[in-house]
Amino acid sequence: MKILYITEIYPDPKRGIGVWGGGERQFYAISNRVASRGHDVMILTCRFPGQPAEEIVDGINIHRIGLSRDPKTGGARKAVWPIFSYILKTAKQAMKLAPDLIHCNTYFPVYPGGMAAHSMRIPLVTTFHDIYGLRGWVESQRSFIWGSLGHLATTVAAGIPHKKV
Repeated sequence: MKILYITEIYPDPKRGIGVWGGGERQFYAISNRVASRGHDVMILTCRFPGQPAEEIVDGINIHRIGLSRDPKTGGARKAVWPIFSYILKTAKQAMKLAPDLIHCNTYFPVYPGGMAAHSMRIPLVTTFHDIYGLRGWVESQRSFIWGSLGHLATTVAAGIPHKKV
């Protein structure tokens, strides 16, 4: 089975690039385990400076495009165009890779994953690592505007209100 994992940051231990938070560790471990069982595993992730656009690591095809993150801090960009561009490029690349299943995680990967899965009529699995209410988003972003947008994005992506999760 061809399985595509879409995640903003996929750890790159060879170059020491990438955040090793819980979500990154989980996708790294799952993708390696699934590949070891003989599945065709592909990763679609952001490309940070110093990383090649494509490479094969431990039998996993890694495709890096766009950048929805600030390359200096790793934090989410607070500008509309880089995020929108990332979503469109990622959806296009996901369709080009023609997987049998897409597994994505929060937050921005949900949109291109959903777009590609819907257009190709294939299953989509989404892992939400963190669910914040409006107050949590506002506090984490230190901005009512960006916090409100984060809250709206996760509510739309999940398709259900936070209080029902």
